Amino acid sequence: MLTLAKLVVGLRGLLLLAVASAQGPLEQSWRGLRDVQTCQASSLGDSVYARLADSLDLYAGRGAEKQLHPNLRASTASVNVGRSCVQVVALDWDGELGGGVLVLDVKGGVLDAETEYPGARAVVAAGRGRVAFTYTAVKGSGVYDAEHVVLCPLSRDAWVECFRTTADRLARVSGVGPSDTAAFGMMMEQFGELHVVGDTAVITRRIVYQKYGQRHPEEFQQGVSRVLLPH
Repeated sequence: MLTLAKLVVGLRGLLLLAVASAQGPLEQSWRGLRDVQTCQASSLGDSVYARLADSLDLYAGRGAEKQLHPNLRASTASVNVGRSCVQVVALDWDGELGGGVLVLDVKGGVLDAETEYPGARAVVAAGRGRVAFTYTAVKGSGVYDAEHVVLCPLSRDAWVECFRTTADRLARVSGVGPSDTAAFGMMMEQFGELHVVGDTAVITRRIVYQKYGQRHPEEFQQGVSRVLLPH
């Protein structure tokens, strides 16, 4: 005969079984979340950065002969793509004339190489697996153009550029006659600061310029704009 005590004990056992079953996936999900949160960038060392610079040369088709990488500099950021942790390395050498971006797996293997970003630097995580960095598009006499870029992962080994904006663009007027002193110093330099807040790129712009006949440059604040990034 089923007594009240046996009924209570039976119900209690079923309740504990249900709680234990529910905790299993929950504990796994929290464990996975903790794994995601511990994905952190680490310094790889000069010898590793030199090897990665050689890898960039190979991907760019410059590997027939050993290339030099003077003044090699590196910055790193680690991000999660799905449940995988990857490390993104930005390389800059030869005074922003060489460089690029590589994506590495946890063992240091190259997953992706972006060779079209000389002077790549200051790479940071930009949310949802994205990274942002600065590179130098043009550097020459009287002209300079650096861009902020955001790369978005389609998978851990396939990355695409999903946003870019001006970081520093300089143009100086040359070829002015020596007698035209009012033309001396004519220039324009555009600056942009990029911050990623959530899924929004926040860009603050300003311009420094000197017109014909001016003795000193002026500064003009262009304001702040916001762009929603892919997510």
